[in-house]
Amino acid sequence: MHTITRLVRLFCGLLLLTACAGTSATAMYEPGSPTPPDLDAVTLTKLSEQARQRAREVFPDVILLQVYTDLTQTSFRFMDRTATTEIRVLVPTSATPLNQWPVHRDPLVIAGSGIDVRHLAIGPNRAATAMLAAWPGCARSGLGLYLFGKDGQLMWDISCSTAAGVVKGSMDNQTGVFQRTDGPALPPATAMP
Repeated sequence: MHTITRLVRLFCGLLLLTACAGTSATAMYEPGSPTPPDLDAVTLTKLSEQARQRAREVFPDVILLQVYTDLTQTSFRFMDRTATTEIRVLVPTSATPLNQWPVHRDPLVIAGSGIDVRHLAIGPNRAATAMLAAWPGCARSGLGLYLFGKDGQLMWDISCSTAAGVVKGSMDNQTGVFQRTDGPALPPATAMP
């Protein structure tokens, strides 16, 4: 009798462990749940730290405001702590040495609170893939990925050119959910008078 009781307890324990393991594994991959960082998100985070070093050659203390990439070139927009100067660092390609990244400084037009890319989980490639899935045939030349902080959250703001005009969408950094931006598409640049 003791053997049967032990076997029942063991079976119940294994059943409970299996159910818990299955629940956490399922929750990990549910749409809309936080995901581990994409490899290119980690790469972009490292690149932003190098861009910060380059910007500090102009100002010792800078705040990252925006990241733009077309998946070849990447531009980092910083401001100084007094919010009077904008410092832009351009990374022409991933193979370009750090000392050859152009740095420009201009009077600051639009300030911001800054963004922290250390928490970036969604990389530009995933955002671009979602964009191309939403708009097949989207022209790569018009592809722009902007990373903005919205209420303290990182979000990709995506745009590209289609035959119907410029289309926009966004991708949430925490959930990876892609959403088309409401509003009419703009006419393509070539169709403007």
